Amino acid sequence: MYYLSEYQTFDSVHEMDTHIQQHTNANYNELNSTDREVLSLISRYACKYPGAAHLKVETITKALSKSDATIRRAIRKLEKLHIIEKVSFIRRVTKGYGANILCILPFNDKSTLNTRHEPENPTPSSVQPSKTENETFISNNLIQDTEDTEVAVKKGLLLKLPTRLGRTLSAFFDMDTMYSLYGVMLRAKARIDRSITFEQYEDDFNDAILSVVNAYKRGHVKNLHGVIYAAIVRVTRRLHVTALFNDAMEK
Repeated sequence: MYYLSEYQTFDSVHEMDTHIQQHTNANYNELNSTDREVLSLISRYACKYPGAAHLKVETITKALSKSDATIRRAIRKLEKLHIIEKVSFIRRVTKGYGANILCILPFNDKSTLNTRHEPENPTPSSVQPSKTENETFISNNLIQDTEDTEVAVKKGLLLKLPTRLGRTLSAFFDMDTMYSLYGVMLRAKARIDRSITFEQYEDDFNDAILSVVNAYKRGHVKNLHGVIYAAIVRVTRRLHVTALFNDAMEK
C-alpha cells in the first residue's frame, strides 16, 4: 500500500490523533457514537501513512457490527463536517474502481473573515481617563508602527502569490489568516506534486479557492483550512494525472 503515501495528510500518528481530537471536540454535538466509532476505526487503519486509509465499507460494517446504510450515513456525515475526504481509487492493474481511500483532514479553527467589530458598549470620550500629551503621542506612534508593519508584511506575502490568488485571499481575509491558508495550500500541493506551481495553473487554483470561500461565506463550510486543503489536493491531483497522461501520449 505504498501508494497511500500520496494521500497521507499528517507527518506522524501523534499529529493525526491531535487533529482528530480537535475535530471531535469542535463537532461534539453533531457526532453520535457510531460516527465516532467509524472515525476511530479509520484512524486505526491510517497509521502506516498517517491520515490515509484504504477501507471497504464492508470492512467497517463487519468490524463495528453495523448495517451498510448506517456506515455509509456516518461516512457522509464525516465528509459533510470536513473531518474526512473520500477519494475514488482506480486499480492500477484492472483499471476498475476499488474501495475508496479515506483521508482524515487537518483541523484548524483559527480561520476568520476579515471583519472589524465595534465594541458593544463604547465608553463616551468625555468620561475616559485623561492622558498626558506625551502618553497620547507614544500611543499613536505605536499604533501607526503596528499598522505599518502589518501592511508591509501583507505586501510581502502578496508578492509571493500569483496576482489573482493574492487578490482573492486579501479581499476576504486578514494577514494572519492569509499566512495560515497559504501554508495549508503549499502543504496540500506538495503532498501530490511539488513541481506543480500556483503560477503555472493560477486559474485552476483560484477557481478552487473562490468556490470554497463562497461556500464559507454562505455558512456551508465550518473548517475552512481543512476544506482549502482538500480543494488544493484535488486540483493538484487532477493536474498531476493530466500531466502523466500527456507524457504517456507523447511517448
